[in-house]
Amino acid sequence: MINLLQALPSEATLAQLFREQPPVPLLPPLGDNRWTAAFANPALDKILASLVERARIEIDRPLPELTDALYRDFAKTGMRLRFENVYFERRRQLARAAVALLADPHNKAWTRSFLAKLAGVFAEESWALPSDVKNDTGRDAREIDLFSAETANLMGECLNVFGSLVPREFQVRIRERLRRDFFENYLDNADDYGWSKGGNNWNAVCHQGVLGAALAVEDDPVLLAELCTRVAEGLPVFLDGFGADGGCSEGPVYWGYGFGWFSLLNEQLETRTRGRLSLFSGDAKVGSIARYGPAVSLAGRKLVNFSDSTNEEILRPSLFEYLGRRLGEDTCRRQALENYAQLGETGIDLGAERTDLFFLLRLFLSWPPAQPAVSQPQEKADHYFEDLAVWIVHGRDGNGRLWELAAKGGFNEEHHNHNDLGSFILNVDGVPMITEIGAPEYTRDFFRAETRYTSLAARSLGHSLPLINGQEQAAGAVFKAKVLRAETGTDASLFEVDLTAAYRAEARCRKLVRRLSLAKKAGEVRWTDEFELDHANALESAVISDAEKVVICSPRLATIEKDGLKLSLLADEGSRWERVETHPYRGHSGEGRLVRRLVLVPEKLKKTLMLGVTIRLQI
Repeated sequence: MINLLQALPSEATLAQLFREQPPVPLLPPLGDNRWTAAFANPALDKILASLVERARIEIDRPLPELTDALYRDFAKTGMRLRFENVYFERRRQLARAAVALLADPHNKAWTRSFLAKLAGVFAEESWALPSDVKNDTGRDAREIDLFSAETANLMGECLNVFGSLVPREFQVRIRERLRRDFFENYLDNADDYGWSKGGNNWNAVCHQGVLGAALAVEDDPVLLAELCTRVAEGLPVFLDGFGADGGCSEGPVYWGYGFGWFSLLNEQLETRTRGRLSLFSGDAKVGSIARYGPAVSLAGRKLVNFSDSTNEEILRPSLFEYLGRRLGEDTCRRQALENYAQLGETGIDLGAERTDLFFLLRLFLSWPPAQPAVSQPQEKADHYFEDLAVWIVHGRDGNGRLWELAAKGGFNEEHHNHNDLGSFILNVDGVPMITEIGAPEYTRDFFRAETRYTSLAARSLGHSLPLINGQEQAAGAVFKAKVLRAETGTDASLFEVDLTAAYRAEARCRKLVRRLSLAKKAGEVRWTDEFELDHANALESAVISDAEKVVICSPRLATIEKDGLKLSLLADEGSRWERVETHPYRGHSGEGRLVRRLVLVPEKLKKTLMLGVTIRLQI
């Protein structure tokens, strides 16, 4: 097996390989026994029933319309969701019709609905999001962005699975569009696409959409060889975006997205070439990246959501299943079972942005034939990602409560960066008590360097961090943290980080060292901030919580109450709780949300001092 990224064969060799290997689809075709077995799985009965019921309502309903006004809305307002809500709903409706058809392949109503919705999505003049298009119309048929690439892959998979039903003329039109606007366009203009040599999720997702769609529908060996050669130039840069420890600075959700589509491309490539070409083979770093996903998955469907990552999402179990099977990674196998079990208990949200065909087909195909035995989270090992500088510890106290504490170092120019060095989260029994906002609503301003850090989610004020003489942390690679200690695997695990260089000179700070520790059996977190200042005009530290009840009971005692749990935060002598601030923001789906900022100050302001808090549960 040749790793395409480590020992790239010549184009002539690649072309000959593709000539010798006739096309083979990754997914089984309509009517295949594998679909019959998948839909006969009793563990999926409730999910399938709700999906089919929704699809039945939508049988003859036209897809929601992407109007000229919606396409132009981003250029006019900088807002993304009005367009995206319709865009993704169109693809969700196509997915529901497709799954209903797979479950009942002789039903003519399902066939009619699927073909109409496939034609509707195909007819979109531009598959890219307006936020990624470089003109005010919001349309560009030849723009290859994340979502046009996904749509290209979608079209390829629809031809593989439903080709027996798709009229020949329509198939020809799909293949012609993919070849013109994606395969040949990419070969001619790859250097003009910044993602082609970028180190974040765009690289993997867009390359998968181009090459993955070609592997699905093309039988031209020369074209496939050319595409493999160009993709092999860009994908190593994506892997370089991860440290040797496999950590993803973009956060867990983007790990599942970027590395998930990279893994899909590997599966497509290995399947199409009968195992002769790979992106995984012989690369130990791929295994390290795979292990990141389980390590940042916490109890209660929660995640270590630093950066632009949500905290309310189960990472795709079919990805963990594939990684566990392909790489022999036990942590991925266990996480897959845990996530299947959680989805079995809660069901899936048919209105969630990405409950699309890619997600649903793999969910049904990969779901275990029996209900997973893992109904409670596995006891996880502590983990420190040295390159990423993220520390995660777990422990059960004497009352059986599960404590999970995570903190980060790093620098303030990471992918999807927040000015959050030293920030931490604390979950108890799967309930986030001290929290990260994570990904807010995405708008034009949020992705502009000059306005990003006015957002509560990205600026220091929205994290559990100090303000020093009125100064927050600053953005840029020179503003960084130095991890001094990161102990794991002991009953009293400690994280110590020097944050002095995270602040501008205007903060007048000569030293700031933060220490966090978890005494596991006792169920006790200690948090201290040690300061040495050249000037002491104003100083405060804080914790962020999305709990509704954050109360200062006395100058030294505050409480955070949520979901039946009550944290006691006892300030050390010399420290006191001063106020609770309420800050509004818009969540990732555009909904209005609030967080509370519980502010700690020194009893007496001086140049050398320490703020400290002991955190326990009130029983």
